[in-house]
Amino acid sequence: MILPSELLSERFEVVSREIAPLEFKDLQAAGLESDQTTSKDLELEYPGKSACEELEEKLHFEQERREQLVEQVRQETQNHTALMQEMEAKVTSIHEKVEEVCGQFFKERGKYFADIEAEVVRLALAVASRILYREVLLDPLLLRGSVRVALEKLKENSGVSLRVPNTQEEDWRSLLEGTAGREITVVADSTMQAGECLLETSVGRVDLGIQAQLEEIERGFFDLLQQRPA
Repeated sequence: MILPSELLSERFEVVSREIAPLEFKDLQAAGLESDQTTSKDLELEYPGKSACEELEEKLHFEQERREQLVEQVRQETQNHTALMQEMEAKVTSIHEKVEEVCGQFFKERGKYFADIEAEVVRLALAVASRILYREVLLDPLLLRGSVRVALEKLKENSGVSLRVPNTQEEDWRSLLEGTAGREITVVADSTMQAGECLLETSVGRVDLGIQAQLEEIERGFFDLLQQRPA
């Protein structure tokens, strides 16, 4: 019969034979070789270290690229703003020039039409003068209406004379003989031509000729043209 103590002793001997004896190394004597071995061992022990460094490099690269893009966008924005300001300045300058040209055009147009109106008035009066002088040749007493209106406005009853061309003296004398309450002397003037007639009083004289009346009408037209709104 085997006792428990004998069994334990036998098991201890077997285990002692299986365990190899421990060997000790001098780390100081190993020197650099031990350090390198330790570093390699650490790399093998922590295989994720290189992956982290690679990830950090990628993140750093992406950050730099993002900063470059931001700087590029900022620069393009500044260029766009400068370009817009330049375009706005050009548009403003062109707008001012257009307004200036339009203003000058309106002034020139107003002056043009004013000159045209004046020329139209002169042309109309020239046509009227031709027509009236032609009528005077047909009717020597064409101005009798003007003479009667002038005589009616005179307050004095004496010292009134009517100066007319020599060729029309008899016609005017016959016409004025029937003027009631007035003594009018008809004076023939060799220097006067058809269409001319001059009424003389003690206080002055009035030109009733066609040319004088046309000139008065012309002055009236030009006064109206000057008074019209621009």
